[in-house]
Amino acid sequence: MTNIGKKTIFALPLFSILLWSFIALSPIDDVTYKKEIKEWQEKRDADLKSASSPLNLIGIYFFKEGMNTFGSSETNDLILPKGKIAEYAGQYVLKNDTITLQLKEGSGIVYKGITVLTKSDLPSPDDTKAVAKDTTIQIQHGTLKWFLFISGGRIAARVLDTQSENQTHFTGVERFPVDKKWRVEAKFQPYEQGKKIEITTVKGKTNLRAAAGLVVFKVNGKEYKLEALDRGPNLFFVFSDQTSLKEDTYAFRFLTAKKPGADNVVIVDFNKATNPNCAFSEHAPCPLPPAQNKLTFAVPAGEKKYNLHN
Repeated sequence: MTNIGKKTIFALPLFSILLWSFIALSPIDDVTYKKEIKEWQEKRDADLKSASSPLNLIGIYFFKEGMNTFGSSETNDLILPKGKIAEYAGQYVLKNDTITLQLKEGSGIVYKGITVLTKSDLPSPDDTKAVAKDTTIQIQHGTLKWFLFISGGRIAARVLDTQSENQTHFTGVERFPVDKKWRVEAKFQPYEQGKKIEITTVKGKTNLRAAAGLVVFKVNGKEYKLEALDRGPNLFFVFSDQTSLKEDTYAFRFLTAKKPGADNVVIVDFNKATNPNCAFSEHAPCPLPPAQNKLTFAVPAGEKKYNLHN
């Protein structure tokens, strides 16, 4: 049951030109940038209050071979909140790589009309939002929703409650003041197509995840690199920095950037750094930063630490 040296004078002008071409930001005026950040923050706040918010995650259940009952009774394998579903609402039967949904008559559960699924029908957890949006595998009853996906080769259910305690107590997240100096231009160094790297989660599980490459940038004249996971049109970063030592931020944060064009230039905007999903739900299996992404300087930008139980 089931209830992260010397200077060379003649070389200096050329060096200066090369350095400027490396770190010069794409032009954006203050008014336009403030509008961009305001709109991004508003969308972020709306996402945290939406049906697919990590605040709504109340559990992840891994199916065992055979029968897997679900309902509010503690005798079930998948135990759901009391008062929000029948004591016994149905069961999933897993046989080899095929899982079949069997509902109790009159359960009131809404589903897409698919009762038999195989592993090949299910998404991987690389993008949990993609899982949440896949309505072909959505099961719903009242404020409860759950989705099936593959994690570590096993079939699992991601269970959400749109009126979870975490959601009803949510009053927003604090952020550092927006500072355009943390909008950094970086150079993208792509990996070969199909490369995967080991990523360990806060739950202690290590899986292979699609990796896109490295972004190289400078802060205070020193070069740093971040390793990016591949998220379709985007680069996805899990990073830590020195602000977490003062408990200003969570132990690590998430950041997304658009993939570059032919020039391989990426805008890494730390003002858009967010708390990881596990800051909003103890059930979220957040990926931990790869070794490359543990920054040795403070990044006072983006979201501050969210205290779930305050």
